[in-house]
Amino acid sequence: MHVRQWRRLVLLMGMVTAIGCGDDDGGVDPVPDAGPLPTGDGGIPLPEDGGTVEMDAAVEPHTGDLTLGRLLVSDHESATTWIFDLDDESPALLDTWTTAAPSRVYADRHGRYGYLVQTTANRVDVVDSGIVFESHVDHYHIHEEAPEQLELVFEGTGPTHFTVHDGWATAFYDGSGSVDTLQERSISAGSPMIRNIVPGPAHHGVAVVAFGHMLATVGTEGEALPSEVGVWPVTDLAGEPELMAGPCPGLHGEAAAGDFVLFGCSDGVLVVELHGDHFHTGSIANPEGTPEGTRVGSLVAHEDLPVFIGNWGSEGLAIIDPEAGSITPVATPAPVVSFALDMEGEHLYALTADGNLHRLEAMDGAPAGEPLAVTGEIDLTGGHGAARPALAAGAGRMYLALPGEGEVLEIHGADWEVERTIVTGGVPYSLAVVSASPDWTDEEHEH
Repeated sequence: MHVRQWRRLVLLMGMVTAIGCGDDDGGVDPVPDAGPLPTGDGGIPLPEDGGTVEMDAAVEPHTGDLTLGRLLVSDHESATTWIFDLDDESPALLDTWTTAAPSRVYADRHGRYGYLVQTTANRVDVVDSGIVFESHVDHYHIHEEAPEQLELVFEGTGPTHFTVHDGWATAFYDGSGSVDTLQERSISAGSPMIRNIVPGPAHHGVAVVAFGHMLATVGTEGEALPSEVGVWPVTDLAGEPELMAGPCPGLHGEAAAGDFVLFGCSDGVLVVELHGDHFHTGSIANPEGTPEGTRVGSLVAHEDLPVFIGNWGSEGLAIIDPEAGSITPVATPAPVVSFALDMEGEHLYALTADGNLHRLEAMDGAPAGEPLAVTGEIDLTGGHGAARPALAAGAGRMYLALPGEGEVLEIHGADWEVERTIVTGGVPYSLAVVSASPDWTDEEHEH
């Protein structure tokens, strides 16, 4: 049975409102009137009154559709990107795109659009998954079309760090120090507009849109890594920043969730917190006795999780609690190759260099089951440009790209086992789920 044919009554209307139908424009410029506009996930916004409806008990409940979404996978060597239909038993290959250079792929897993970041070709291509969520207050209906590569392109020198957050897609260009950002719903409305800001000279930086503001690193001439973050309203990227946050020596990596945006520093973590109509900034120092060179340099977060999770050098992970102001290292049996939170923010999945996949409690890093052997020993040489296994979260599942095997594993979260293997061939090394149902449930699930 095709997943989009399944029907069920969604009882938790509040959950749907919070996860899939909130306003994502941060109060910025409106797009042209085109009827009800899709949110970041391609759905129609709920009524402003909170979406409650009166239901006649004599009327049969109006139920909705579910989808696992589609999977984007890019090849490390052939400048090829594949898109698969995860609802198909196979899963089916829907299309193959050839880009100007090998790409890394990004997407909001509940969104409609994917982004193919080609650092060496100085561009980011935009693709449409073909799935649109239509909100019916307490459930979604799904419209499916063939995926396509759009004419819309980000262009700049050396796009490297890319974020999709709060319905905004943002590219930081290492070669120029500039930033492009695009409100996703403007694409669906037929009036896409990329906004630009140049916060400083060229450097290896980061940028993300959160709370209707752009947070972007400000480089210093001659320094590879930045130490400060500027904050601008998205409506006024040409003006001076409202705030300069720092210091954060050797800044690398960011994540945003709740009222916080965190940045990794060589001596700890920089915290930017929203307080009503203004921001507070501060820092959390590395724990006493931290070995020299050990630091947080990559971060992940989830809206329903009060802590952030980062790498702890190459030897483990760190649980960062911005409210408590603490960094708690979590040791792993081997160096961490890749890590990601599941769709619900309940578990953290970490692949270590010994070829084992670990499922941990997201709050404290405690093991949640025995390690799952998924591949052989992983070679960590070759630097950042090497093709290494990577993780991405989907609806009740995690997806693991194995470059050496030419395949992607689908791991069922609850059953804690490999459910399916997607054979791509080539060297798959970057992947992202796009257009998965925000209200997914495994009840009645079958392929």
